[in-house]
Amino acid sequence: MSTETITAGGRTGVDWRRAEFVLTLLAFLGFLTLPIRITTIYSGLPAHPLFVHVPVVLIPITIVVAIVIVLRQAAREIYRRLMDAVDPALVDQAEQALLAAPGVLGVGQVRLRWIGHQLRAECEVIVDASTSVIDAHQTAVSAEHNLLHALPRLTAALVHPDPQTRDGADHHALLAPHR
Repeated sequence: MSTETITAGGRTGVDWRRAEFVLTLLAFLGFLTLPIRITTIYSGLPAHPLFVHVPVVLIPITIVVAIVIVLRQAAREIYRRLMDAVDPALVDQAEQALLAAPGVLGVGQVRLRWIGHQLRAECEVIVDASTSVIDAHQTAVSAEHNLLHALPRLTAALVHPDPQTRDGADHHALLAPHR
């Protein structure tokens, strides 16, 4: 695979396809002026300053710009990783895995967090209010199982079943002042 970008559990943060493109462009610019320089050298004519100085200046500047771009991307991804940031696409993937579990009617908050090289999840799933505690627990276990298979580096998940609200009832009213 020619691309290694940090997503949620990525490895490096360098987009190798972009770096390959920049290096190919540099090679092309260098070789573009080569026939003209060779022709002027062997014909005895003085080389035009444009073909002498432009490659000498342009290629190193382009290399520096490429290095700065790659370093900027790597620094941004390292900062995100240090702040335990998780790729939003991974959160969407977790929500889809939770919705695929039997008995889940909806998904509340989904929180993913990196702890070292392991991913942890805290999720709320909405279940039918008339289900028993045992059935709600089984739904939560099934949703957790789906998560463990959907997210490769996920090592643990806390799945909280919330009853589906009816008649505007707030099942977390007691906790409202603390949130």
